[in-house]
Amino acid sequence: MKYLNFLKYLTILLLVISCVDQNAKVKEKSSPVPQATEIHETEQPKLAPSGKERKDYVPGEILVKFKDGTDKQTIGAIQGELHLENIKVVSKPNLYLMKILDGSSVERIIERLQEYKEVKYAEPNYVRTGF
Repeated sequence: MKYLNFLKYLTILLLVISCVDQNAKVKEKSSPVPQATEIHETEQPKLAPSGKERKDYVPGEILVKFKDGTDKQTIGAIQGELHLENIKVVSKPNLYLMKILDGSSVERIIERLQEYKEVKYAEPNYVRTGF
């Protein structure tokens, strides 16, 4: 009789352990762990170390809008003088996302672009948040 009671308790114990293990597996599946992803510099801005000014734009990238009628040769000449490279045409006509190739600051390149009469405006490639 004692042997049968022992088997009953052992069976109940094994069932409880089995249920607890299944419950833990379900919880793991319902709250997935974020997967590591590779982030390229042009996709995400670098975050400034704490204590330094945080910049809400992508370092080394600017948006440049040229005035209507500005030809591709003139745009190419300005790019060459300021060491800029097209990343993509954001919208037509004449709004470009450009990369600064020589390590100059975004602020300095914007100042220099404003000196050209063909440039309507230039601004940093701001990071959009809160949408």
